[in-house]
Amino acid sequence: MIPRLPSQISQRVFAAAAVLALTLINVAGVKQGKWTQNLLTMVKALGLLAIVAAALAAPGGRQAPAETEPLPTSLALIFVLFTYGGWNEMAYVAAEVKNPGKNIVRALLSGMAAVLVLYLLVNGAFLYTLGYEGLAASKAVAPTPSQRSCDHRNQTHQCPDLYLRLGAVNGLIFTGARISYALGSDYRFFRRLGSWDRQRGTPLPALVVQGLIALCMVLAFGHYIDAILYTAAAVYAFYMALACP
Repeated sequence: MIPRLPSQISQRVFAAAAVLALTLINVAGVKQGKWTQNLLTMVKALGLLAIVAAALAAPGGRQAPAETEPLPTSLALIFVLFTYGGWNEMAYVAAEVKNPGKNIVRALLSGMAAVLVLYLLVNGAFLYTLGYEGLAASKAVAPTPSQRSCDHRNQTHQCPDLYLRLGAVNGLIFTGARISYALGSDYRFFRRLGSWDRQRGTPLPALVVQGLIALCMVLAFGHYIDAILYTAAAVYAFYMALACP
């Protein structure tokens, strides 16, 4: 019998395994990384639509979850910014896109339209199931509609949240390594990162270094929310630096 690990350790183990596995897939080749991203994106979209369907199938009546201490406004804003981020990462792979003059604009517009529709559907499902007060008080919003649709049939439900996050992780691994590669191509101090594996079609050194940094962050923070909170300062500082003249 396999011993059950404490939750904090198991979170680190699963997160580290996900980072390692997805990094190795992208190291194997650009085609492997691309098809993995397409698959995970499809799983994410279907998972979000399943939440919407579960909300419609949930029994009537809104039951507000137990009260939880809300995040300070400044911290909550970080997650709002994180929610609306990522649309610009298409530009990071512009050099690898066929017919970029048309396909980049097409991908940006279609991607934002798809995200907008899913975002409105899912938030509508949350409001329909929980109501405003229940939504504000819930500590884990996404599992609740599915749990409520299954509880009246005495079925167990496992939150698909982990599978939904894998698509974002792979996308960040895929695009983030291209930034490090560009840094190495432009600056001598980072020239080791500017090496491109032509056979695999990937920035191999940048992927390896990025994976090692990510694993260190997983071990240091241990929690998805903490990782976002403590890295947001650096991310948005760079955004502001780019916006300043």
